[in-house]
Amino acid sequence: MFAELKKVFHINLEDYRTLSRCVKCNNPELIIISTEEARKDINFVHEDNIITEFWRCSKCKQIYWEGGQFQKAKRKF
Repeated sequence: MFAELKKVFHINLEDYRTLSRCVKCNNPELIIISTEEARKDINFVHEDNIITEFWRCSKCKQIYWEGGQFQKAKRKF
């Protein structure tokens, strides 16, 4: 079923815009922010500190990064 939708609507999961809307408020504008800025607003703990790119929703200020949940969502789709 999803394979058909991908074909009909030309969905490309490698396209950087595919998973780029805010999950909280559906705003399409996510802004890249620095690691330092993200760490000021969230209690972020990651053992190897390899995550260096963070985004903030311009509307509700929710912060995102490509962590485990993001990777699981990409694999699922």
